[in-house]
Amino acid sequence: DGILAYANASTADAVQMKAEELQGKSVDAVMGREVAEPFWTLGAKVLKDQKPDHLWKEWEESGRMFARQIEAVPLAGLPGQGDLSVPHALVMEQDFSDILEARRKQQQSLNKLLDTLVMLVDQRDPNAARQSSGVAMLSEKIAKAMGLGEREVQVARTAGRLRNLSKLMVSQEMLTSDKALTDQDRAMLDSAFDKLLDYLKDVPFDGPVVETLRQSRERADGTGPLGLNEEALLPTAKIVAVANGFVALTAPRAFRKGKSVEGAVEVLRAESGKQYAASTVSALAHYLDNLGGRDEWHTFNA
Repeated sequence: DGILAYANASTADAVQMKAEELQGKSVDAVMGREVAEPFWTLGAKVLKDQKPDHLWKEWEESGRMFARQIEAVPLAGLPGQGDLSVPHALVMEQDFSDILEARRKQQQSLNKLLDTLVMLVDQRDPNAARQSSGVAMLSEKIAKAMGLGEREVQVARTAGRLRNLSKLMVSQEMLTSDKALTDQDRAMLDSAFDKLLDYLKDVPFDGPVVETLRQSRERADGTGPLGLNEEALLPTAKIVAVANGFVALTAPRAFRKGKSVEGAVEVLRAESGKQYAASTVSALAHYLDNLGGRDEWHTFNA
């Protein structure tokens, strides 16, 4: 019935009343209907289901992040009015706003640093200008087209931004060469990528960004460095691999012209099930053909 049987000091302070004065009052009367609604709703649910549950609310206000979690646990056998045993629920609220805001500021600082590093990479390889930004954008779009959650979308985007960061550790002569890469060149690029993974392993990313990068070199048929096939790979790794492949194919190099959108997709389809995950290539094609991707890609490269 929404009547308070107990309230701690924090609750009493929040509503500017004494704890003993709250006992027997309705939640609506103490907090107001709008504020009390999630407490009431969750309490009623756990009493009906007879199992714990929680609600999470996250929002931004005046440039600051706020987050609160309400948890409820059903309790039995508490004395009620007239000494009758009535069902009760213990409802608790925790404020995570400071933690969330600190994480947001940390992510903002990290993003600024990454933006600077990505800019340096693209400046060193004028034939692939904005390649990192392109891989990041396409990784995000493919992830959304596949219906992944927001956290995975952000992991894919961040890993996409970093996919070519290892170019900082190879010579500019190699990056701007008018000849195709040799086996020795590829070995040097692989070594630089391994060093990048080692440098990034302790960075506090929000999600498996480093593992996504590590697996993005794998092949769908399981013949890559780690021997992981399509089923064993992270969805985000398959996404970054396809996005990076598309951007590399469409980017002009000193020794060849860049392919058209149609030409790049044709190559990716031909490699589906071998180098690239077929479902991920299909998601890229779906984005390009049905979700406005072609126009967005042309605008990005304008």
